[in-house]
Amino acid sequence: MRDIIKDSIHHLKIETGWSYQYHLWHSIKNSSILIKIAFKSIVHGLLPFMWKADAPRDVIKLYHTIMKIEHIRKMDRLKEVPKNERYKDVK
Repeated sequence: MRDIIKDSIHHLKIETGWSYQYHLWHSIKNSSILIKIAFKSIVHGLLPFMWKADAPRDVIKLYHTIMKIEHIRKMDRLKEVPKNERYKDVK
């Protein structure tokens, strides 16, 4: 149990520099965005004329928002790969 508390404190104070309340708000906000994206994607699957580009656009916007967070930016291994080679294996 102590490790969980230590890891949580380290994540908040060292990695993010955020308060518990801000971290909670940030997580709830991102979760609600992801739920909205999932809903639009399901509806688009059933009704292809609706929200044609909303899900991909919103995923990209969320990605760019998250990449502004320093400890997340440090985890990005793609930054070491040239842009024209990053997604060659994606089909």
